[in-house]
Amino acid sequence: MSDENRGIMTIRYVNGTEQKFEYARLKDDSDILSAASRIQDMLKANQILFELEDRFLIIPLQNVLNIEVSPSPVKLPLNTVKDVRLIA
Repeated sequence: MSDENRGIMTIRYVNGTEQKFEYARLKDDSDILSAASRIQDMLKANQILFELEDRFLIIPLQNVLNIEVSPSPVKLPLNTVKDVRLIA
């Protein structure tokens, strides 16, 4: 799969460690529309669920400092502040 079809999710934990996960980006319009709702569901559930090659991983959000997704998803949750520039 080409790099343009892959995304990276970086999770930084409150203990100072971080993990990076590579995933297949959504291309189908119906999948893109559901991606924003899946992000909202993940936040409501207070956990992130990953199906890895050899195991299932559950990350409680109380252990997470922040989550970075690159490149940015095409469709974002409605409460997203857009066109922001990090200056510090």
